Amino acid sequence: TCVGPIKKPLSMDEVVSKGMINVRIGLNSGRLRAGVVGLECPRYKLVGDTVNTASRMESTCLPGKVQVSKSTRERLASGMFLFEDRGKIAVKGKGMMSTSFLTGYADGLGMHEREVYIEHGTCEDDDGDEDASNMTPTDTGVSSC
Repeated sequence: TCVGPIKKPLSMDEVVSKGMINVRIGLNSGRLRAGVVGLECPRYKLVGDTVNTASRMESTCLPGKVQVSKSTRERLASGMFLFEDRGKIAVKGKGMMSTSFLTGYADGLGMHEREVYIEHGTCEDDDGDEDASNMTPTDTGVSSC
């Protein structure tokens, strides 16, 4: 048997920069509907314009980057993250959109200061009525929000 020299493992930055793996992440924030669909093979689905826009953020993103929409950037904790403004890009079905790349945490934050709070919205229909009891199922069978 022939044993060659052991190579140092590559960091994720090296793997991405050498094109060995192309990870793209897209984030968008907003309202959506979610629920279980299907009878024989039930699965949990997220549907709505928010989900479609997040998919567009991923598909128009550069490899090794995390692209966020304006709505997501506005909702992230001020001063916690660093962004690189990408400017306006053409997004299929949406037109021109302002986007940014999420580049990391802001300097000087200790781990105890990196707490993220998730806000839970209310269930509202299009009229702004907070009572969800009158909501009707969609064609996918999803009626929760």
